[in-house]
Amino acid sequence: MNFTELKYFQILYECGSFSAAADRIPMTIQGLRKAILYAYRRRSPLHCLRRRISAMMLYHFS
Repeated sequence: MNFTELKYFQILYECGSFSAAADRIPMTIQGLRKAILYAYRRRSPLHCLRRRISAMMLYHFS
């Protein structure tokens, strides 16, 4: 995991939603989602936060 991915996750966690975090970064919601998923799929430290990320994605994209 690089510093940028960690910063994205921190902002996402603080904001509680992808839309608010994307506005704060700034980037698109889809770009933020892709960055988080990429880090997650590489088995980065985000992997241990799977439930939190999954819940946020389900809430946002349902």
